[in-house]
Amino acid sequence: MNMEKKSLTTLHILKEIEADNQLSQRELSKRLSISLGLVNQFMKRLLKKGYFKITTLPPNRARYLLTPKGFTEKSRLTLEYMKYSLRFYSNMKVLIRSQLEHIVSKGISSVILYGTGEVAELTYLFLQETPLELIGVISDKPDQTSFYGLPILPINKIEKLGKGTILITDLDQPEQTKTRLENDLGNDRKVFILRS
Repeated sequence: MNMEKKSLTTLHILKEIEADNQLSQRELSKRLSISLGLVNQFMKRLLKKGYFKITTLPPNRARYLLTPKGFTEKSRLTLEYMKYSLRFYSNMKVLIRSQLEHIVSKGISSVILYGTGEVAELTYLFLQETPLELIGVISDKPDQTSFYGLPILPINKIEKLGKGTILITDLDQPEQTKTRLENDLGNDRKVFILRS
């Protein structure tokens, strides 16, 4: 069971309001990486539900104050998020271990991770339980320069990593990513994705 995106956005907004009650909607939009219009819709809905109230001390500057109802909703959503995260972790653990066992059974000895997010971090941890060697990390959009001591390379520099098998750990459209990598890299490399 997934946590609804609406609930997750509500939780993030309530947390941000609690942390900074003079936050503008524009700043909230930037922090949450969602459109200003969507922030405005959420704020109106949450205000109507009584999760916070608005006061204006300096002219043209709003202060958002969480109400007891808002604190209660934030706590409820935090618990829901924690339960969701634990289920996600448990499911991913099984999925990752299964895929790594499958790769080992194919006689493969080294892998390259595609992606650097939380799933890649979990994969890195479970790789330690296998004979597989992690020889590199690639990403279309690296948001960092290294991953557990390994440099993160753009895909066009993959030749520097040797002939390792690619394991896609970015869960955003993994089938399309697999097809694209196979087309771009030819048949020289095997590409695996995490499958349930």
